Parts: sequence; structure tokens; C-alpha cells
Amino acid sequence: MKRPYLRASEAHLLHKREGLMRHFILYLFTLSLLSVQSAWAEPKAVERGTELRPTLLNTIRPFAEQNLGAPIEFVVTELSVDGDVALGRLSAQRPGGGKIVIDETPMVVEHGENSAFIDGPEIEVFFVRNGGVWEVYEYAIGATDVWWIAFECDKFGTLLPGC
Repeated sequence: MKRPYLRASEAHLLHKREGLMRHFILYLFTLSLLSVQSAWAEPKAVERGTELRPTLLNTIRPFAEQNLGAPIEFVVTELSVDGDVALGRLSAQRPGGGKIVIDETPMVVEHGENSAFIDGPEIEVFFVRNGGVWEVYEYAIGATDVWWIAFECDKFGTLLPGC
């Protein structure tokens, strides 16, 4: 025989179950929004053969050659882009894989940098695109510390761990 009413304890359980279901649906909705947001915020690797790769490398090249001497070529450790910002982690070498001797570079010989504080021809560079043109925003050659940690997280945060 069906009862036309619910006892107070049954009504409370039913109400609690509905509340849990609403919270669960809200939780799933929030997770889906977060996954969509993180998909939008993920930087993309700039692969070989893309038009952007030589554009970015040629943008940093004059700065690298001014400090390390010309000619140079880059070995790309990381090159990633997110909208109008990009990050490069590069190693410079002479064409054909020749080693760059830091003590013989313009940054030491001409600019007076202390080679003891230069950790090789490693380059970290931030790029920005202004008016459709890529520019070097900031760079370091041979950094011995993690100078970019928390570096302008509002602008480059998707490219940097720790932001």
C-alpha cells in the first residue's frame, strides 16, 4: 500500500539527495569550464617547418650575434607561443655545431662581462607581438639563475612554470 505522504526522515533524505545531486552537477560543470579554460591557455610548441619558427629565431639573432659574435645558429630546447607572447630557450653554436668559446665572445672581450658568471651560450628570450611584428621583450644569455621565475606572470604566465 502506497503512503500519500513522506515521513520527515524520508523527506529529509530525499532533499539531501537532491542537494548532493545539484552539487555534483555544479562540480562537473565547473570541471568542464576549467578544462576548456586550460585548453585555451595552453601554449603551443613552435615546430620546425612553421613560418613562425624562423621569424622568432631571426628576431633574437641580432642580440645573440652582438653578444656571442657572428655567425651563429640555434639549437632549440623550447620555443612556445601563446597568442601575442612567446618564449624561447635556445643554445647558440657556430654553424655546423662549432662550440662558442665564451671567453672569446664580444660580451666578454668588448663589453667586459665576467665569463665566470656566464653559463655558456644558453639563451632565454621572451617575445611579444606588436602590430603583427614580433619583438624581443627581454632576454638573457648564459644566465646562472632562474631570472624569469614569476616574470610578469600577467603577461607570460601561461609560458612559465610557477606563475
